[in-house]
Amino acid sequence: MLPPFSDWLKEPAVPSLKDQVHPLIVHFPIALLLVAALFVFLAMIFFRKGRWFAVSALLLLALGTAGAFVAVETGQAARTVADWDNPSEEAKTALDAHETLAKPLPILFAILTGVYLLILIVPLVIRPLGHPAVVFLLQLVFLAALLAADLLVVHAGYRGTWVVHEYGIHTPMEAPPEMAKAEEPEKKAKAEKPEEKAKPAAAASKNE
Repeated sequence: MLPPFSDWLKEPAVPSLKDQVHPLIVHFPIALLLVAALFVFLAMIFFRKGRWFAVSALLLLALGTAGAFVAVETGQAARTVADWDNPSEEAKTALDAHETLAKPLPILFAILTGVYLLILIVPLVIRPLGHPAVVFLLQLVFLAALLAADLLVVHAGYRGTWVVHEYGIHTPMEAPPEMAKAEEPEKKAKAEKPEEKAKPAAAASKNE
């Protein structure tokens, strides 16, 4: 059954920087940076009518790079509140490997975005570089570099998934208000049980 219509109108909880923001954000730059390669390829193939593909690729690269910076910042914040008890050396190594791969990616894509901007602008200023063969070659070299960088993105994302699903390292998240209210009686009951058990034991010790 679908939830009541009133539930659809409720304002969702906004997670804090040190909550579940990282996994919510990180998927967007990954998708944008991967799709950018497709638009670079289309711009390279459809040279005459591919200018809009090139502009779209540039926008995707810029947005993906900005998202990558945010993803890295939220990832570092999430690590400080990660929910793990006595982590093993393997878990620490896996998390360090994920962080080592992810940290330089925003800077790498910022450089690639700047290079692609030059590839689009310079041929308009220096006419000899605007020859179709030259532009095609520049696009081809850039596409190869972009695909290599995208492989690093996929590898870093895979390492992050491995950390979460294999070692169970994740950040705590507050329950929705209605679930939090439902959990309160259970928590009180659990807190009262030891006291209830202690009372008969105390009474028995007095009788002795």
